[in-house]
Amino acid sequence: MTWNLRNFGQNGSPPIHRVAEIVRQLDVDVIALQEIVSQSAFETLLDSLDGWTGFRASPSSTWQELAYLYKDSLFVQVAPAYEIYVDEDRALPREPLVLELLADTLRIVLINNHLKCCGNGTIEDDPDDEETRREAASLLLQDYIQTQLPEQNVILLGDLNDEIDEPSERNVFQNLLEANDQFYFVTLALVQDTTQATYPHAPWFSFIDHILITTVLLDEWERSGHVETIRLDDMMDGYFGEVSDHRPVAMRLAFR
Repeated sequence: MTWNLRNFGQNGSPPIHRVAEIVRQLDVDVIALQEIVSQSAFETLLDSLDGWTGFRASPSSTWQELAYLYKDSLFVQVAPAYEIYVDEDRALPREPLVLELLADTLRIVLINNHLKCCGNGTIEDDPDDEETRREAASLLLQDYIQTQLPEQNVILLGDLNDEIDEPSERNVFQNLLEANDQFYFVTLALVQDTTQATYPHAPWFSFIDHILITTVLLDEWERSGHVETIRLDDMMDGYFGEVSDHRPVAMRLAFR
């Protein structure tokens, strides 16, 4: 599951106990988090979740860092989580966070992202244009997976801050969509359904939180895959006001 928690730990918002209760109730196996501002708040969250392990990028930072939560009874962490493209702050102002997990003999590589927000709706040849920066990020992520993780079980997910169903001439993810022999956006099945929007706020009502898999996982996806936006605002009062302005998105894959 990918979940933007909107400045988690900043001035006590969102409430740690509410986030912990949501994690327990949803009972997913791995969560990629965005906008984790406070290391101490993240550690308090972990302490309240029995059976969970986590990692937050840059523990000393008070910036919107990326993080992971996962069930330690299911997975072994192959190596410490690590950031990539640390010098590409124009394209990737928040460095993607990679986590490699082993479940029995199954190795899965997750790449958590929070791409540059906002934009004017066009891709321009301007290094300061937000959509140009997201387009550059998409190209870098494609190159990393192709060169560093060929034939691996890769799941790229996060707050990508753009839609994947825009026309090709202005689609910042066109490179990934065209490389359909290597990549597949599982969230493509949801984007036309307005009830599934992950950022349902005017005037930016949109689906911007995504999950992409490498085609090595297509057999599992076609056999058992399911993806959905978790409409937590329907399940609890005050979700958008107290917890987050994004809905999480979750994917299920079953492995034989």
